[in-house]
Amino acid sequence: MTLKGAVGITAIQYGLCVTLNVLDEDTELFETYAEIQITNPAQPGRGVVRVTDDGALYWHCRLPQPEGTGLTVTDIAATLAQTLVNAGRTPRTRP
Repeated sequence: MTLKGAVGITAIQYGLCVTLNVLDEDTELFETYAEIQITNPAQPGRGVVRVTDDGALYWHCRLPQPEGTGLTVTDIAATLAQTLVNAGRTPRTRP
């Protein structure tokens, strides 16, 4: 399974909305180029995450807006730091 597929399946299991977007197609070699787009319907202000065929991950989010949507710089930095620190770790079990 590709990274894109694994991320999409996991996101759905967490109740997130996942859509598949075909970006381009090569009719000579019969290949398609696609990405998935993930959103949280319950918290649209958290932005959109896109994962591509080649494993690139893009997170588009907005800073706070007057209507109260968006993420603070602190929220963004904390999410990125937590993800990078926890990458590859297995959950600890309590004794």
